[in-house]
Amino acid sequence: MKIRVIKKGNREKPKVKIIKRSPTFKQSRVIAIVRENAGKVGSKAEVLRQAGYGPDAVNNPERVFNSPAVKEALDPIVRKMREIRTKVLDALDEKDFSKESAFNLTMISGMLTKDSELLDGRPTSRDGYQITESEKEHIRRLLEKNRKK
Repeated sequence: MKIRVIKKGNREKPKVKIIKRSPTFKQSRVIAIVRENAGKVGSKAEVLRQAGYGPDAVNNPERVFNSPAVKEALDPIVRKMREIRTKVLDALDEKDFSKESAFNLTMISGMLTKDSELLDGRPTSRDGYQITESEKEHIRRLLEKNRKK
C-alpha cells in the first residue's frame, strides 16, 4: 500500500513523499498461508485462525482481507487463481459430460461456485436456505440411483 504525504512546498511544486506501508506480522502470516495453500484455502476465517488471529478478527475476516496491505499482497495470487479457473472452465467446455455421473457434475459445479464466490468476496454458504426432508430424500435417491449405474 502506498500513502502519499504532501509536505510543505510552494504551490507549483509541492514536496510529495510516498510511503509504502508493509503488512503487519499477522497479516504477513495470512499472506503466506494463502500463498502456500492457493486453491485449497478452506475459508477466510480458517486462514485467520491459522495465522493466530483472535475471535474478533475470525468473526469479521473482511477487516483483515480488505486492509490495503493484504489486498495488495494477495492481488497477484487471486489473479493467478482466476487464470487457472478460466483454463479449467475452458477445458470443461471441451469435455463430454454426457457420461459423467451426477455426483461428479454436482461436485465440480459446487467447487467452482464456492471458489468463485470466495474470490469475489461474496458469502460461500447460505445458512438461511433450508432444504425440506422430502427434497433431501429425493436428492439421496437420485445420487444412489446414479451410483448403481
